[in-house]
Amino acid sequence: PVNDRFGHEVGDRLLVEVVSPRFALLMERRLVAAEASARASAVAVTELRIKDELTAHLSVQAGRLARAEGALEESQALYKAVVETIVDGLVVIDATGQMGWSNPAAQTLFGYAADELVGRNVSMLMPPLQAGEHDGYLRRYLATGERRIIGIGREVRGRRKDGSEFPLYLAVGETVLGGERRFTGILRGLSDTKRLEQLLQERQ
Repeated sequence: PVNDRFGHEVGDRLLVEVVSPRFALLMERRLVAAEASARASAVAVTELRIKDELTAHLSVQAGRLARAEGALEESQALYKAVVETIVDGLVVIDATGQMGWSNPAAQTLFGYAADELVGRNVSMLMPPLQAGEHDGYLRRYLATGERRIIGIGREVRGRRKDGSEFPLYLAVGETVLGGERRFTGILRGLSDTKRLEQLLQERQ
């Protein structure tokens, strides 16, 4: 201890009054810095955890998407295999009668290639009399809902590319895709059936 001029010990008191405040300030600064470092570390850890969780979530979603895409591709392949190998002809038209798609069976039935049908009016596959009535029938159906073939089906006559006519059974279904009406014609040639019926009648 250090004594003042009156003989009082002052060393310990000065240590407390002079040294301690500076030490306390230094310690406080170090504590603040430590707390800031701890917060920064906590934030970094949280961000890392969020990134890991997000990566895991994206990985799961990517897996699900890959499986869904695989299932979709398989479904599309199956659909394509069915419509391209089915024995009945299929022709899809819009509300104006324009053909948008046909399957190989329909192309064989009428003697046209696929690109010769797309964008053309379906009436080209009909004899002149029915062809002239078709667009009017379609407009009337769209305006009134009166059905003659759609959803019913009946025997009609078709016209091949070479101009020859033949009997066929026609059934028409209706659907809406992208807000637009589409009509699918299912066509089955009856030439062989008619020949067989005629042969049977001749033998009776």
